[in-house]
Amino acid sequence: MTIQSLGKANNIALPSKTTLSNKVENSSPQSPLKSTDNVDITVAAKQISESSGSSSMINQDRIDEIKKSLDEGVYQVDANRIADKMIQMEIE
Repeated sequence: MTIQSLGKANNIALPSKTTLSNKVENSSPQSPLKSTDNVDITVAAKQISESSGSSSMINQDRIDEIKKSLDEGVYQVDANRIADKMIQMEIE
């Protein structure tokens, strides 16, 4: 099997790495732009944010159980349960 030339496309000169690095070094910094971005946080995100400092939500026994199952290769994902929870979150 041979590779045939497609014409002029094979005669394109590519810039060397030094040429590319010089362009980066010589480029002027962009002027800072004033941002007008807005962020809307959902109720669920606010609850998570407020409780992130609380360790009462962390169930270490459950975490250890899942880690053990993963290490042993026996952890099973219930796709229907995940889908139901995703739908429930969207409804709320």
